[in-house]
Amino acid sequence: MPLWRLPDHVADVLPAEARKLEELRRVALDIFRSHGYELIQPPLLEYLESLITGVGRDLESSIFKLVDQLSGRTMGVRADITPQAARIDAHLLNRSGVTRLAYCGHLLHTTPRTPLGSREPIQLGAELYGYPGIHADLEILELALSLLHRVTDDPLVVSVSHVGIVQAVLGEAANGSHWREAAANALVRKDRAALEQLPDAQVGADLLALLDAAGQPQSASLVGCRRRIESRHPSAVQAFADLDRVAHAIEGRAQVLFDLADTHSYGYHNGITFAVFAPCGAAALARGGRYDTASSQFGRARAATGFSMDLRDLSRLLAAPAPARAIAAPWIDDAAWREAVARLRADGEIVVVEFPGALHEHDEFAYDRELVRGDSGWTVRARD
Repeated sequence: MPLWRLPDHVADVLPAEARKLEELRRVALDIFRSHGYELIQPPLLEYLESLITGVGRDLESSIFKLVDQLSGRTMGVRADITPQAARIDAHLLNRSGVTRLAYCGHLLHTTPRTPLGSREPIQLGAELYGYPGIHADLEILELALSLLHRVTDDPLVVSVSHVGIVQAVLGEAANGSHWREAAANALVRKDRAALEQLPDAQVGADLLALLDAAGQPQSASLVGCRRRIESRHPSAVQAFADLDRVAHAIEGRAQVLFDLADTHSYGYHNGITFAVFAPCGAAALARGGRYDTASSQFGRARAATGFSMDLRDLSRLLAAPAPARAIAAPWIDDAAWREAVARLRADGEIVVVEFPGALHEHDEFAYDRELVRGDSGWTVRARD
């Protein structure tokens, strides 16, 4: 096998794409900071128990594992930064009030999440801790939309759900937690046959109603389903009210769809969840939601909501950047030349030194000017 061959679903990032990713990262982190989110940089490696705490065992299969030569314990390469952020909030910062954290870093997955996806995504995200109210969920969703609207002019579609609705339906099932988990899994798979065969026919009918109720908030199927669920399960009333608040808050900024059967990470999330799509894309650009129970696994319960996205996927919305304007400077062993080059770079100019007799090839730069020596010293002039 050639030495330059890389593993499947792992790729080098070449100059133009690397610049696009880095500029997008800076834009995103600046937007997060303008909203009061503080940047964290968790380690790439942790003990395995810490990486999977609070997020369920589903994540474990995505984690590359190795043995720590110092301690002999099993370590993992992170496959998700969210649990690391929860650990930092719960134990290192240890604040009692609202905390806003942001991050951007590489992950490593044992297998790609999509057929053409990378096993080395770059996770970008924001988390808000310490506030259980709907205001935090709205801020997180609006922050995600602010970034996406900065990146693309395409209309966005936000699919919103609330785990509390499914919990209200399953909470009254009389056959124990194992039965409820099986029912929730059938709902995730949209397995109508399994839902029709549930031991509790009424619960099965309610779940089928949720499965059929997906679309715009005022559609007939959703209105009918809402009446049925609220009348049979009063604890779902507040969840529907929260969905209304979300739809009203982002009206005009994105198309809103309700997907009442979206129980992704049912055992992890416990409130509003959302996914943001571009009309031309099948995969979600961002996913998020409330996960109040995760921090309790670290020994300190904290209300939590947040979102994450893959910077690589996000960058595909941007056109390839045009070559940057640059100044060509012939190499001269001269103090005045060095001073002129340093001054130009300090002023924000790109100055590329051309060595004598060498061929210079770049995809990144367009040399529209050059540094020349005149009677009054080194000056910049337009290049033919």
